Parts: sequence; structure tokens; C-alpha cells
Amino acid sequence: MTRSHHTAHAPEAEESAKGAQGGDSAPARRPARAKGAQGAKGADDPKGADDPKGGAEGATPTPARRPARAKGAQGAQGAQGAQGAQGAQGAQGAQGAQGAQGAQGAQGAQGAQGAAPAPLALVTGGNGFLGRHLCAELLRRGWRVRSLHRGDAPALAALGVEQARGDVRRLSDFEQAAAGASAVYHLAGRVSRSPEEAGEMYALHVQGTRHFVSVVERLGVERALYLSTSGVVGVSEGPSLATEESPLAWPLIRAWPYYESKAFAEEEVRRAVGRGAPIRVARPSLLLGPGDPTGASHDDVLRFLSGDVRAALPGGLSFVDARDVASFLPTLVERGEVGVGYLLGAENLTIRAFLSQLAGLTGVAAPALDLPAGLAARAEGPLKWLTQRKALGGLSPQTFEMGRRFWYVSSDRARALGFAPRPGGRTLADALGDLKGRGFY
Repeated sequence: MTRSHHTAHAPEAEESAKGAQGGDSAPARRPARAKGAQGAKGADDPKGADDPKGGAEGATPTPARRPARAKGAQGAQGAQGAQGAQGAQGAQGAQGAQGAQGAQGAQGAQGAQGAAPAPLALVTGGNGFLGRHLCAELLRRGWRVRSLHRGDAPALAALGVEQARGDVRRLSDFEQAAAGASAVYHLAGRVSRSPEEAGEMYALHVQGTRHFVSVVERLGVERALYLSTSGVVGVSEGPSLATEESPLAWPLIRAWPYYESKAFAEEEVRRAVGRGAPIRVARPSLLLGPGDPTGASHDDVLRFLSGDVRAALPGGLSFVDARDVASFLPTLVERGEVGVGYLLGAENLTIRAFLSQLAGLTGVAAPALDLPAGLAARAEGPLKWLTQRKALGGLSPQTFEMGRRFWYVSSDRARALGFAPRPGGRTLADALGDLKGRGFY
């Protein structure tokens, strides 16, 4: 089984997530903005800041034969996981990185004539899986919303989101898009397990986060959020639960460029927080649910449905509904502790249990074979070579490595702020219905 995420980040804007919030709707006037520094991580963009792959943590390479699908049992998040990127232009048309304001004007957020305009929130990677849900949530709360991305984003235009065309790796693009913003949510990123894409991921995640920090510090943005991934701390050899106090898992993540680059980006944020930047950090696990534009965050699910999963790897994964994460992020920005990496997961399951849930919902038989943990550890090299063969599952070496580890997290600290993810079974049922309705299987 593979692990898909991110991060960040997959697009959709259907129902709003269920995280309980309160006290976080947009203020009647533009919120005051402090002059702290900050940094943030990406969640969705294969080639800049606009690829619709999102997802907080699930890895999402794009196979030639079906919509982009990640290959690890736990996947990279998009968010951040970097995974959903952006794309789609607004009705108002994109006008460079400064973002054109659409014909819709204040996007239904201005209120009565003569009243002060609603505050503006910038979302990088707004056309990703998580990004589109977040844009819809912010609009629902009364914010004007602008998305910074490189491609066209008709889905965002339909929501009434302002378009800013640009790349988070160019500081000038980021600065122009953030002009006038009272809040900045940095979701843009790239989720992949491929070592060949390491350079792109380091540039996007680390350089993009430096630019995010610079923008927040220079403009004095008071509400800033960086989307990381639970995988920077929540991966281990055994089924232990990671918490916000867990150290970065350097011994393991150094082998995987996506997670290592996200950890380096978190270091940029940590230094900015030390200078006084009011940056909050969200670390979602594998993002699932309806609205994934490319199916990338659901690659593990699609591989199972196509019969490509030949055995259950011995590890475990954590997943969460993208709608619930999107619903909670504005609350986290208002009420979360600066600099704390809040872990956002709904369920921790062994890969065997995850496959069994899918089998129960779809009628597709789960594989009969379980790969023993001891054998996977002792013979990892030969098994990685063998499982690359199509007849044995066609797994990448990185997918095998990730699938024999555990990615369990505790979300108690986020729940104390009102994070209330729906049961995993409901998320899987909704995701399957959405994927089927759009012809993914």
C-alpha cells in the first residue's frame, strides 16, 4: 500500500468540514496586522504553486495510465501535504502575481454598502485538494479570498476567489499577491516519492517557505499559517503515537526528499517564530475525502480497487478528511499557539485494517497475504527489488520503505481547540462515491 498526502494538498469545495470552531469568522473590518516574521510550507504543486495534486501528506506522483496516484501506504500529505496545487483561473482573470480582483468584486464578503470591505486572505496552492476546501471555508466565514497559483483555476473562479498568477519561488510574485492581505495560508507544495524530483521539492518547500516568512515579516501579517505534514514527526519503526512534542524524525525522513524538505521548511518557520513571527503550523496526515481533482491523494485507494495491491505491508497509516482540516485551519490561525506543529489525524490504522475497510465498502477482496514485519526488516533490500515487479504489486522502493513503517499521530491538542474530524469510514465512503461519480474507477 502506498502513502499519498498534501499536501497538501487536493481541490474541492463541496461541503464544509466539520471541525468545530467559533469565534473565527472574518472580522467586520480588516484585522490589525502585527509585524512578526513567519515561514510556511507548501501543500500542493508539482511544478510551482498550482498543480492540482494536493495533499497534506500523501505522495502523489502521476502515473501515465490513470489520474495521478500516490504510491505509498501512507502517502505524503499535501498539503500539505503538499499535494494539491492550484491552477484554474478566476472569472476575473489572473493579473499576474498581484492577483486580479474579479468581476464579482468583494466576493460576497463586503456586506452592506458603505461598510468597510471584508478582510482579505491569501491562500497559496488554493487550487489544490485542500486549498479549494479552505477557500470555500474562508468565503463562508466572510473573508475575501485570493489564491496564488500558476495555472488556470475555473473551479476557484466559480467560488468567487480572486486570482493571482505567479510562483511562490519568486519573492516578487508572493509579495504582490499578498498586498492588502490580513491573513496568509501557505499551502503550496509538491508531494512526490521520486528521488528525481528532490531538487524541485527542496526549491518549492524551502525557498517558497523563506518567501512566505519574508512576506509575513515585511507586511506585518498577523494571521499566518504554514501547512506542513504529520510525517515530519509521525513516522516510526513501531506503532507509537507522535505528538506535538515529538522531535523531527531525521533518522528516517532523510531517505525521503518530500519529508526532509518539509522538515527543513519547518526549520525556516521555527527561526521566524524565534524572531517574533505569529505563524501557526498545521501537520495533517494523509488527506482523503471528496473533491480530489486528480485522484492523486487517493492513489492507494485506486491501486486497491484496480487489484494492484498484492499483499498488506506490515506498517500503519493515519488519515483525515480534507474537509475537516479545511474547516479547522481558520480556527487554528485564531486560537492556536504560535510555532506549535498541530497534528491533524482522524484514524490510525494498520495497512491490513485500512484494506479491510475498503473491502467492506466496495466488495473488492482484500489481498490474502500479509508481509511479516520481521521479514520486511531483515530482507528489505531484496524485497524492495522483488515488489517492483508488476506481478508482485509494482511498488517503488520508497513505497515499500514507507509501507513497513507506522505513521500514527495523536490529535488531542488540536481537538482541545475544537478539531472534530468525522469517522474515517464516512470519509472513505464519501471519497469512494466521489471518485466513482467522476469516473476514476
